[in-house]
This record gives sequence, C-alpha cells and structure tokens, in this order.
Amino acid sequence: MKYKRFSAELNLNYVRKDITQAAAGQGDDGATMFSEILQHAVDVDISSMKDYTNPYFNTDNFYTAYAENPYWVLDHNRNKYQDDRVYGKIELAFEIMKGLKAVGRLGGDFTNATQKRWNEKVTFASGSWSELGGKKQQPGTYTERRDKVEQIDATAFLNADYKIGEDIALNGMIGWNLNQQTSSYLKSYLYGLEQPGWFNLANGVDKPMTTTYSDRRRLVGLFAQGEFGYKNFWFVNASIRNDWSSTLPQGNNSFFYGGVNTSLIITDMFEDLKSDYLNFLKVRAAWGQTGNDAPIYRTSSYFTPTQISLGFGDLYLPINNTLGLTEYNRLPSMDLRPEITTEWEFGLTTHLFNNRLDIDAAYYNKSTKDQIISASLAPESRYTSMTRNVGKIANQGVELAVNGIPVRTKDFEWGLGFTFSKNWSEVKELWDDVTEYKLTSSYQVDFVAEVGQPLGVFKVPALATTDDGKVIVDNNGMPTIDASKKEIVGTSTPNFLMGFNTHFTWKGITLSAVLDWRNGGEFYSYTSQLLTFAGNSTYTVFNNREPFVVPNSVKVVNGQYVENDIPIVHWGGASSAVNTYYNNASNYAQYRNWILPKDYLKLREITLSYSLPKAWLKQTPFSMVQVSLIGRNLFMWTPKKNNYVDPEGTNYGNDILSEIGEFGAAPTNRTFGGGIKVVL
Repeated sequence: MKYKRFSAELNLNYVRKDITQAAAGQGDDGATMFSEILQHAVDVDISSMKDYTNPYFNTDNFYTAYAENPYWVLDHNRNKYQDDRVYGKIELAFEIMKGLKAVGRLGGDFTNATQKRWNEKVTFASGSWSELGGKKQQPGTYTERRDKVEQIDATAFLNADYKIGEDIALNGMIGWNLNQQTSSYLKSYLYGLEQPGWFNLANGVDKPMTTTYSDRRRLVGLFAQGEFGYKNFWFVNASIRNDWSSTLPQGNNSFFYGGVNTSLIITDMFEDLKSDYLNFLKVRAAWGQTGNDAPIYRTSSYFTPTQISLGFGDLYLPINNTLGLTEYNRLPSMDLRPEITTEWEFGLTTHLFNNRLDIDAAYYNKSTKDQIISASLAPESRYTSMTRNVGKIANQGVELAVNGIPVRTKDFEWGLGFTFSKNWSEVKELWDDVTEYKLTSSYQVDFVAEVGQPLGVFKVPALATTDDGKVIVDNNGMPTIDASKKEIVGTSTPNFLMGFNTHFTWKGITLSAVLDWRNGGEFYSYTSQLLTFAGNSTYTVFNNREPFVVPNSVKVVNGQYVENDIPIVHWGGASSAVNTYYNNASNYAQYRNWILPKDYLKLREITLSYSLPKAWLKQTPFSMVQVSLIGRNLFMWTPKKNNYVDPEGTNYGNDILSEIGEFGAAPTNRTFGGGIKVVL
C-alpha cells in the first residue's frame, strides 16, 4: 500500500501442524517403534503378529525380552503433537526527500505447541515367557507439555540512494536492530499408572511431577553499509556492525565485525570483448568477518529440581514438604568472548556461446576462533563440564557451478548442469595444551576435534595388534583391545559433493531431474549396531554363520605370538560364541564396524510440469498458470557396507553434533506431490 510518500506492507501467515507418531531412538516400554521393528526376527512374517491377543504375540509371550509387538505398540503407545504458528512482518517507509528513505520493520514468529505422550502399563502373568525371561514390566507413563516459542525482530534504518552524474552511484544505509527470542514450557509427567488404558494426570499411583522453564535472549545491533558503483561495471560494498548480546558476560558483551567486497564486470568495462562466444565475464573478491554470541545461560548458574537415580528408578524432590534444588552440572564462565569468523573469497562468473554455457567458480578461506564449547571436567570438581572458548578452526575450499544448453530449437530445449564443492578443514588449536576435545559420543564411539585433523573425526577402542598388524586374540579367540588408547577410523568430512541437474522442455511441458552425489566421509549408525546385536544385519552372516577364526589374528602361547586357531562357534553360552562376538558390549572391537561410509548417490527430485498456453489466459487476470507433479528422495544408492540407513538421516540435531550420525533414526521418506503456480 502506498500513499504519497508513505508506503506500508503487511505479511501474515498461519500454519497449523498435527502429528501422531511413534518415537525414534531408544527407550523402555515399546515407546520406540522403529527399534521394535529393527529387532524383529526376519524369518517371522511381521503381518502375522497383527493379532496381539494371540497368546504367542501378546505381551506375556512375545518372543524377545528386548522388544515388544509393534502392532501392540501402535495401539497402546502414542505421541501426539499439535502446534499453531503465526509469523509475519509489517513494514512502514517514508520518503524524507528524493533518494532518502526512513524504514521501520517489525517481524514476529509465535508458536504455541501441545504435546501428549503416553506409554501403556504392562504387567506379566505368573509363569509367562516374559516373566520367566526377566523382561522388565512397565509401570506406564503419561506426559502433558505446553510450549511457547516467540521471536521478535525489529529494524529501523535510513537508506540513501544517489547518483553523481551519469557514472557514479552511491547507496548507504545506517540502522538499528533488535532480536529477542523467548521460549518456555510447562510439563507434567506421571510415572506409574493406576489403571491401564486411562491416560490422564489423575490416574497415578503418585502425584505427577510438574516442571516449568523459561528463557530469553536479546541481541541489539547497530549497523551501516555503503555501496559505490562506477559505470555499472565496478562495484564496491562495505559494511560494519556492532552487536550487544545478553548471552555474553556483562561488560564484555559487545563485538564488532564487518566486511568489504568488490566486483568487476570485465565485459562491460571493455565492451569490445563481448562476442557470440563471450557474453559476460565478472570477477569478484570479498573479505569479511561475522560474530556469534554464546548459547543461553552460559555465564551464570541455574538450579533444577533434584533427581536422584536409584537402582529401581528415580527419586524426585520435594519429599514430605522438603524442597530440593541442584545446581546444573555445567560450570559457567564470566570470561567468554564472542566467536569471530574471518573469511575471504575470490570468484568468477561467465556466460559463453550466446548464453548457452554458464560457469561460476569460487575459492574461499575461512578461519573461526574462540568457538564456544562445553569442555569436560572431572566430576569431583562439582561439575561435569565448563563453558569456554577454544582456539582456531580453519576451512578452505572450492565451489564450481556449470550449466549449459546443448540443444535448443523452436519448440524443444535440453539443459544440463552440475555443481562441485570441496572443503578442507583442520583444527589448528584448542586451548592451553589440550590437543583433543570430545564433541559428543555414543557408547564407545567418540566424535572429536583433534589438533591437526579435520573437524569431527571418529575414534573407537584400538585393537591390540602385533607390529605387523595382526590382531591379538584372547583365550576364547576374541579380539583384544588396547585399553590405553582409541584410534581414528574416519571423519565426517566428505571428499567432495556434486550435484547434477537436467531438464527437457517441449511446448510448455518440462521434465526435470536432480541427482546428488556425496563422496567420502563416515558416520556412526546405531541402527547397524542394533541390527547386528539382534542378528538381523548381513554382516552377521559371515562364513554362512559357520564357526570361523578371526581373520589375520594371532594368539599368545608361552609369551610368543602364534597363528590363531581358536574358532568362534555357534550359540551355546560359550565365551567364544557368535552372539558374544557380534555383541559390542562383550567385544569392543565391533565398534569400528558401526562407522559406515557416508557416500551416496541420490535421485533427489523429478518434476513434470505444464504451463498453460498464454492464448488460453487472455481472458483471465493471470499471466501464467503452471501445474506440476513432484517426486522427491526417490532412489538412493550407497556402498555395500551401508545397506542399513540413509546417510543423511540424523536425530542428533542440526549443528556440528549432527555429523556424528544417527541413533535409531526413523527412515527418511520418499514423497510425491503436486502444485499449481499462478502469476498475476
């Protein structure tokens, strides 16, 4: 909307989400649906278990103590989630004078979510298979949770846009920004249901435990930006910003950063260079810094309700009107500094052969210092971790994008392109004399930052070997471990990433496809670990499950290494049985086998679209109408060692920690859909 020198813009969106699902990961009482299926015996038709009232498939007599009938789980354990999200912005602008404009912008994103989760109470009949097998009875749980997440972003700035003569263009901006993020929740958890099948906070053998939480972070910034242009072929842009963050220590919560970039369109500078062969050529260079503050509440302690873990469960305070609060086990720091990333880049863009071939190439070099982490501490210090800055992480890499049109006629066009990227990362330094830091771990698999290595390498218990690399086994023929160290078996960093795209267009009909290729890198897979534990992985059919001797191994006889001849035998309770060999709890040598190659080739997307002829739209207000059918994540090819999971599937979050891999993550989805695009 515009009125004289005023203009206004309003954008408002509402999204509602309703989800009913089974949980992924690991847990008790059949709450983790995917884990139940992973442990299902492959020689038993899973559909035959649908009638869980059958005495062979009910909770009393299910064949394994480590899982539950998945059909029973679907009907008795649920996780329901619903949220309402409203987001949008309002922008007001006033033209103070020609070329000078004042703009105010207010944006918000507000979500209210409700979650209800329940797991049925399970008891076993006396003398049943589950009772005799020691299967754990479930007391039943019920949880209700209300979440509120809010973000407000306000910006006010002056923008000037002027020309000096015909050749020089100047643009400048100075402004203020406020970003505030708030979250809170109210959660009531009931452990132990009185009556099966009634999922309500009133149905407890004890009162529900209620917890509340809220946090707020605020970032205030001042910024300025200027751009210079000369004859539309040379451009220089410079920007500066200073932020004040509520998550950094008072008195040390201000950080300044900025950058400068320039580009030169050579074919506009020297117009004689333009031809049917060279249509466009631009070179660019940039240097810049970005700052980042700390996660919330890393500069001060906070207290949580006391929870004491006991052999039969957990004890929560208050008890008998006695309140108990425990200081959180992360030691805060008042010496935190902001993270600063410095990067420079060179690039080139060109269009060739009457714009039939486009090439964009870049090289970058990036260094991040003072990253904020939680470093491990000895528990006797009262804390298990402390917040601190760490040294320097270096990255450099190349990026290339090439797109071409090999065939173009009046009615037909074929386009083809690819992208290529490669990044080299290295941990340059950590802090003090520390050379290794554990980012995260799972069982005996550590995901670490180690000086001199790429960021994120996998370490597992080191095999005990002879000088010539032969595995040393114990008296049962099992591989032994060098308890003094762990060894690197891979990194999450790929060798390179490539993408391929193509399209065919004929008289308004377009068929397009996207293919992605990742080469190199590894990830940890709990799914493969669990499948092997249950005997369901192809890895466990080694030697057709006949007795075997650990390959390339030796045993110790009278202090000397001799060729190993102790077989790993069938199940029979022996310490050298195959179930012991493939169980990582009894054979730490197996952990290296859960580090899988992260390579893949994916048919990411296929789209078939049709644009209605413009003649059909002459009597309508539309300039274009396009209908399309879309399929995504359609096919995937992985190395033979990984016939378990999608390497991109993770349930560890979306930061560097997600690079460790997956922990019983649910399978990724193949999706099909359609759309209608209308342009007025």
